Amino acid sequence: MEKKGNKLVGLFDAEAQVLIQIGELRAKGHEEENLYLVAKRDEQIPLLIEHTSVHVDTEDRDNFKGKFIAFLSGEDITKDAFNRMGLDADETDYYFQQVEAGKLLLYTDSLPTAKPETAISAGSKDGLPVEEQKLALHEERLDIEKERVQTGEVQVQKQLVEEDKEIQVPVEREEIVIDRRPISEGAEAAENGQVLSPKEAYEKGDAIYIPLSEERLDIGKKKVVREEIVIGKRKVKDVQVINETVRRETADIEENGTVHKTEKP
Repeated sequence: MEKKGNKLVGLFDAEAQVLIQIGELRAKGHEEENLYLVAKRDEQIPLLIEHTSVHVDTEDRDNFKGKFIAFLSGEDITKDAFNRMGLDADETDYYFQQVEAGKLLLYTDSLPTAKPETAISAGSKDGLPVEEQKLALHEERLDIEKERVQTGEVQVQKQLVEEDKEIQVPVEREEIVIDRRPISEGAEAAENGQVLSPKEAYEKGDAIYIPLSEERLDIGKKKVVREEIVIGKRKVKDVQVINETVRRETADIEENGTVHKTEKP
């Protein structure tokens, strides 16, 4: 970032570069609430909007440059607002055009108010203390919730079905048997035949009466349980595959000039 008087102004091509710069400013004691960012669209800076306290203004917001302009004590939302940053006409025009072209503008005129985030490690390879600065890297993680919904319904009811049945039932009946037997002259009739009882045959006058009987069917119906149906539910576990894109921050380290560094395992 360029220092212009007591102000710091910087232009960046990518959100990751802004995140690194914010980490460096925070390490030097700058509060995120005193940093102002102007971009063309929200889609350029989703992580900055969600994970930092930096004041953000884009054309996607109803208060485009609202915080930025209020901070600069003005109402104009044109490039004249950049004049209030203490820039000359050429610089004002330059920064305005850069933001319109898709650059990210980070600005602050506040002095560091917090203690710099520094720490002394136990020692480097040669035993000398090392000053460290911290940069937090964020990532998106899926937050999946389950909701129970009704997917179907089973309805069971009884219906009456008629069908014809044919059953063969054996029955008995009596029939008369007439047996004519010739008798020779002078011989007596044989008496070895079956003699009917008075209930089975009786004489009346010159006639013999023999009652005949038979079995007849008495048909009725009764209800019986043929079978029963048992209906229940059970839980079946399944696995659904979810394909979703998540984003995470990585550190993009740029080295200028001669840099001596030691890699820690």
